[in-house]
Amino acid sequence: PFVAAPPLQRVASLDALRGLMAMFVAVYHHVVWTQAFAFDATLNGAITVLGVYSVEGFFIIIGFCFFHIYRETKFHARELCGFHVKRFARIAPVYYLAVLLNLAFDQRVGPEFSWLKLIENVTLTFGLVHPNHAMVLGGWSIGIEYVFYLAFPLLASRLRSPAILYPCTLALSALAWPFIFDKVASQPEAERFHAYVQIPNHAFLFLKGAAPAEIYTRVRLRLRTGA
Repeated sequence: PFVAAPPLQRVASLDALRGLMAMFVAVYHHVVWTQAFAFDATLNGAITVLGVYSVEGFFIIIGFCFFHIYRETKFHARELCGFHVKRFARIAPVYYLAVLLNLAFDQRVGPEFSWLKLIENVTLTFGLVHPNHAMVLGGWSIGIEYVFYLAFPLLASRLRSPAILYPCTLALSALAWPFIFDKVASQPEAERFHAYVQIPNHAFLFLKGAAPAEIYTRVRLRLRTGA
């Protein structure tokens, strides 16, 4: 079975922060749908900022955790299989339940139903086609997250050296900049969200978590060994 390298444990404070960000996202969506704080523009704006940026922070934390925990892992066939089985099992059951509830209560979202869309959602690969092919409201982030999971073993094996990791992170951030502030911002309001959820708008965040993880891990290992 897949086992992470013993010295590289989960960072409890980041797990707590990730949970807090998930709560902010949930509160944000509740406020948007119910207009619960429409009477207070300042509070409503603060909740909106916390909700939107918590999504971005979530992707950074995922990158940090993955590049930290799996830093020493060699993804051979057994480890690769174990990694993907574990990731799929953590996401798929809850996502399937959400899809079934949406269908049961006729709360369908996304494009018109087709068997191809259903296959994309069952395999969680809709992020590779378009994140808004999710059959669950807000499910676009699951699609992007699963794209990161698919790419991670290759990224981990290629970006172990800081000399490669840091330039790649800077390059991806530079490429994302015009996408965020040109392609997304220039879209009509009705189409802006479809541009916002695209992978180039979020992929650089995943790598932004990798560099701090590299520094954190090196410092911790040096402190442990007294080097």
